[in-house]
Amino acid sequence: MKTVYILHGWTYSTNKWKPLQTKLEKEKINVVLLRIPGLTSSIDRAYTIDDYVNWLEMELPKDEKVIIAGHSNGGRLALHFALAFPHRIEQLFLIDSAGVYHDDLYSKIKRGSFRLAAKIGKKITKSAIARKILYKAARESDYDQANPIMKQTMKNLLESDKTLALNAIQVPTTILWGEQDTVTPLVDGLIMHAKIRNSKMYTISEAMHSPQFSHPEKVAAIITQSFEQ
Repeated sequence: MKTVYILHGWTYSTNKWKPLQTKLEKEKINVVLLRIPGLTSSIDRAYTIDDYVNWLEMELPKDEKVIIAGHSNGGRLALHFALAFPHRIEQLFLIDSAGVYHDDLYSKIKRGSFRLAAKIGKKITKSAIARKILYKAARESDYDQANPIMKQTMKNLLESDKTLALNAIQVPTTILWGEQDTVTPLVDGLIMHAKIRNSKMYTISEAMHSPQFSHPEKVAAIITQSFEQ
């Protein structure tokens, strides 16, 4: 029986994964939803990408190659792990993954807003209106809702995209993307597909950032078929 280790995105609950998990288990595919530090398990300090890679290296079984499916930020973690430990991965699935570094004006404003929020965080917390305006400029509700440790963690992870060498990924990779994604747009998936050698890409029409929730049957079918090829 195949086992898929899932790295969820920036969320504090994994309940929405149950429909996909059920569909995969009906196809005799075991699913393990990993509890990511700071999100579905607690941490007492801000994490860097290296901290997450080291955590994942300890979390996964060492006596066999593993199959990883990462959504959004979970895809970012999976990609960095694949670069550090390619010999540990049998197959990689990326679902609307984060990890593409953008240097356009909007992205610079977004990162700048995060830096500003961290720098003047204590002063601005007294004004809920000012805080909302600042986070709206960054267009990140996840950041708005995060505690101080996870705000710094998010900054660290965004910066890690600068060093993510997609063209150095050596593991078999399947990319799944919602065509209507406005969080990590389809162009990001196309960039990953172009840079990751021999990768396969599937787009899911009408799906947005989380096709595994809105179209679990299609995502399950793609994953299942990849094991039959």
